[in-house]
Amino acid sequence: MSLYSRDTLITMTRRHALLLSLGGSIFAQVSDPAPQDRTQDQQHRTAASLRDALVRWNPRPVFNGAPVLFESRSFSGPGNWLGKKVEFRPDGDQFSALAGVNLNRPPGHYPLVLGDETVDVAVIRRAYPSSTITVPQKFIEPPKEVQKQIDEAEQTLARAICSADQYIVYLFLWLAADSQRKNTERTSGA
Repeated sequence: MSLYSRDTLITMTRRHALLLSLGGSIFAQVSDPAPQDRTQDQQHRTAASLRDALVRWNPRPVFNGAPVLFESRSFSGPGNWLGKKVEFRPDGDQFSALAGVNLNRPPGHYPLVLGDETVDVAVIRRAYPSSTITVPQKFIEPPKEVQKQIDEAEQTLARAICSADQYIVYLFLWLAADSQRKNTERTSGA
């Protein structure tokens, strides 16, 4: 995938496109709202703990319906999250895995199992807009005269599919017999 930025072509991997679509860097999302109140040592420890963590994920916080990109510098191979296998594969100088949270997943803390290690991943609820529509009955149930036409079309389609299936079987048998005949001719001619 590539994007144009003014007159420059920017090459973008799927991982970068996913990160861009998820709303940016995990570091920006987990930063303290008042970093100026922290000492230099506290800022260094926080950055080091994020850098050295077993696994990071984006978006943070994770919400129902979200695709989740897990990244680890030290873990590769299969993990397990929300009852599903999550495979960490090489991605540059780290390992990445992609998972998703079902829209119906209730909020809570769910363990991500990585070998002998377990990391707690919090999932929050996210409300999505919805609307209700009402459709007149005439669009749900077709009139009787149209239903007859629909039934005839279904029968014609079923016959066509059956004929096509029979043709495919006949063609397969013919090709198999023709191939066997050619093999026999080659071996008897040699």
